[in-house]
Amino acid sequence: MRMRLTGLTALELMIVLVIIGVLATITVPSFIRLRKYSMRERVGRWPLGVCRLLSAEQEAEVRRRIVDKTPDQLKIPYALWPRTAVAQL
Repeated sequence: MRMRLTGLTALELMIVLVIIGVLATITVPSFIRLRKYSMRERVGRWPLGVCRLLSAEQEAEVRRRIVDKTPDQLKIPYALWPRTAVAQL
């Protein structure tokens, strides 16, 4: 009803609705198909913990600092936690 109030003629309105219906029948099944593939586990990832540079205790300490403090409280010249600020920890 709102589309009719915009000043479209009945023919223009019918064309718009048919196009929307066709697009919906094309895009919805393809979205479902793509979602199925995106949800499965990816093959070829590195095993967990292979490229670690910190021990588990050091990681826990860094996480605790990031959660509990802001960079300016630790006298690091950043307002948020960019990668360079985390590297300085």
